[in-house]
Amino acid sequence: DEQYDHTYRRIIRSGHTLGNHTASHKLNSKDSVYQSVDYFMSDLLKNRTFIQERYGYTTTIMRFPGGSTTSSKAPQIKERLKQENYYYVDWNAATGDGGSVLSPAKYRDNVLKNTDGKKILVVLMHDYSVNTLTALPEIIEGLADQGYTFVPLFNESVMCH
Repeated sequence: DEQYDHTYRRIIRSGHTLGNHTASHKLNSKDSVYQSVDYFMSDLLKNRTFIQERYGYTTTIMRFPGGSTTSSKAPQIKERLKQENYYYVDWNAATGDGGSVLSPAKYRDNVLKNTDGKKILVVLMHDYSVNTLTALPEIIEGLADQGYTFVPLFNESVMCH
């Protein structure tokens, strides 16, 4: 969609990792992305091709819609990902913005008060949440105060499988 062109280009230009999250992200319908391994891979690779053609960027890391434990087909999908030289990442911290609308302060606290001394964090947050966007500067500052360093994901990242 052209309305996101600037955002995608900025992500890439800034040196961030652009991940794949499937083209459809359908979880709970007869058209679920998880209806079969072939369907999942087709949907994932459709999005990869779109990104390659439109932005000249090849995605190598993806996140399962709903996380890697969402589907009973995940073990077979993971095997196919390896065959495609694709890696996946799950999160180990979250704002909570995927389930309900909370205040920016609550999203901030959901992250900063639940790091539990983890050496590495992958924080799940969604770009459609205005309250998450509002909380993001305080989340970044709070994580930096806790000693975290921010780096892009890469295939060999400890959190990538």
